[in-house]
Amino acid sequence: MPRPLPIGEIVRQFKGNHPGSHLFKIDNFSLLGKYEIKACESSVFELGDHKWKLILYPNKYGHVSIHFEKQDSEVVAWKYPIALFAASQFEKKWATGIGSPKCNLSRTTWKDVRVISHATLHDEEQGFLVDDIALFGVKIMGLADAKVGTAECFSIVENPPRNKITWKMINYTMFSFEDDHFSNEFVIGSRIWRIRIYPRGNNKGKGKSLSVYLSGDRFTSDALEAKTYVGFKLRLFDQIRRKHFQRSLGPEWYSAEPGEDRGFEEFAPLADIDDKSKGYLVDDQIFVGVQIDFVSMNNRC
Repeated sequence: MPRPLPIGEIVRQFKGNHPGSHLFKIDNFSLLGKYEIKACESSVFELGDHKWKLILYPNKYGHVSIHFEKQDSEVVAWKYPIALFAASQFEKKWATGIGSPKCNLSRTTWKDVRVISHATLHDEEQGFLVDDIALFGVKIMGLADAKVGTAECFSIVENPPRNKITWKMINYTMFSFEDDHFSNEFVIGSRIWRIRIYPRGNNKGKGKSLSVYLSGDRFTSDALEAKTYVGFKLRLFDQIRRKHFQRSLGPEWYSAEPGEDRGFEEFAPLADIDDKSKGYLVDDQIFVGVQIDFVSMNNRC
């Protein structure tokens, strides 16, 4: 059964018809299961003069559940019902779990509200999951002067464009071995990244290994800031035989805050790098790279 309207028009109409709401559109819903995502988060958004975040659990006790969490510290007596829902894409129909209508917000959360069973979600006639897209969200009922609803899209992108980056380090032995060093910035998905190295090791690798990390920095201007789910490989290039050394990491969640690293303190032994026959250090040059296999994005929609 096809949608009566394109998904973009459904989202537009929902925002107009439901002030005081935030729609959380999940693209490629099946990839949440493929990559064993137990929970995915929205960005921080504003409803009723407060800041909030949705945390969606795609499969908890046979249901999709939502955790609704207040992000600011102000404590007020709360009097509005809160509907956490899945929306059908075929007709004006919701599956809902209703939050408590009276709650002191010092408690800050409505936890694990089961909004829809997997049986209902996957029932093709119901329209809650169409073309691998599902619509979830929150609506605060009865807000005076409520603004037009907002919406965002969470998606997992496999093999994103320009997902392989190589950092050529010239005059490698001139690098300060006591310090860390960063590559130039590059964009993959909706986030800006850098490769970070310690030429003579960091922490457990100090003095015996090259330490290599992928550092997650700020977001692109059109993106929403939220936790980023990513799987990637870090590489050290063999310049003689092309038998490159690589190690995989992930899936990993990166905080929405910039500057978080994921990688290896003991990435490659210094003995191998210093061994000219290995081909890693040639003409005082080393090549280190990253390949991002999949990455999550939160964008406005």
